[in-house]
Order: sequence, then structure tokens, then C-alpha cells
Amino acid sequence: MPPRFGRVAKVYITQDDQISPLTTEPNRIPNPLALNLYTLGYDRNKKLTTLNTATKTNLSTYLEQYRMLTDSINIKDAFIINFTVDFEIVTFKSYNNEEVILNCIAELKNYFDIDKWQVNQPIIISEVYNLLGNVLGVQSVESISFNNISGASVGYSQYKYDFTQATRGGVIYPSLDPSIFEIKNLNKDIKGRVTTYGYNSTGITTGNTSAGGTSTGTGGGSGY
Repeated sequence: MPPRFGRVAKVYITQDDQISPLTTEPNRIPNPLALNLYTLGYDRNKKLTTLNTATKTNLSTYLEQYRMLTDSINIKDAFIINFTVDFEIVTFKSYNNEEVILNCIAELKNYFDIDKWQVNQPIIISEVYNLLGNVLGVQSVESISFNNISGASVGYSQYKYDFTQATRGGVIYPSLDPSIFEIKNLNKDIKGRVTTYGYNSTGITTGNTSAGGTSTGTGGGSGY
């Protein structure tokens, strides 16, 4: 669709009966030839948002010239699932902990850049582990946690989502209703810390972590 009619960032299309075979739901069109077109756009800060009415109307008019006479297209909003990432790594002794943490965060920002994500795309946890494990200076990745964050009053999506229940075989699946995972604030919603194991230590000593994910990595221990 030409940009002057509005911008559509994400699109997912499915048969009208794919989500549910019921035809008694409000506002559903019991048309076996109908398609559901789930859409999202960007706001001025390039965060996902629903399309306004004018853009949906323009999209419907634009698609009209391409659809068959017997086809019906229902334009709907996809669901946005916001989340945070917290990770813990062990670094090699010769590397600066803060620098390694910042490099890890930069890799995660690039990986979760919303331009690279599509509606109904799952999060493959092993890919994220491998991503961090390949950062220069990382000896091992101790843990990574993904947690839903919601609340329109604090600037996030209103939809809550249980990541634990949605995880199967190391993959975090989106909901049955077409949805997309988004880290809303890349500079705030990714946090990391360094764990240092020392010969004279019986436990784990962690470095200091700030909201931006920056760790000073000053945990005790005499090295490896």
C-alpha cells in the first residue's frame, strides 16, 4: 500500500475459521471464504501499536482491487506481548566485566530489533543462549529469563501472558490468537549481571547491576 495511505508494520493472514470453528462469536462473519488480516503499525517512537481507523479504511479500500468477488477480508488487530530479558553470565578473567555485559546487551538489542520479528514468531531460547555465548569474553551463560511486563498505564501492552505455560521444549510460543513478542524499551528491559567463581569462595558472588543492564562486575573471587 502506498505510504500516503498509512503505514502497516506487521501483517499476518489466516483463514477465518483457523482460530476457532465457532460462528456464534460477536462480530464474526460466518463466511468460509473469509480471511482474517491481523495488522499492527508503529508509533512515532517506532513501538508497535494498533492501526488507526483511517489507515484500516485505506487498507481495506486498497485491497478491494485485488480480492475475488466471493472473498471477504476482516482487518483485525494483532496482540502485542511485551517482555523483559534478564541474563547472568560468567566472564573470562582477562576481560572487563562491564564491557562484556554491554556487548551482550548490544547483541540482544540487535536480535530483538522489532523490524526482525513477525506476528506469531516464537522465541527459541537456545538461539539466545548461543548468541550470548558467542560474545567475546563470555565463558558461559548461567541463566536467561524471559518475563512478561504489561500495563497500559506504565506504557506497555495491556495483555498479560504466562511465559512459563507458553514454553515447550525450549521454545516460547505466542498465543493462539495472532500475537507478536516485543521488547518495548530496549534500553531498560534488558538486564544482565556477571557471576564470578573464586577458588577461595564457597558460593557465587555477583557483580553490581544497574537498570540499563550495565554491570561493574566487581564480584569477589581470586580468578580461575
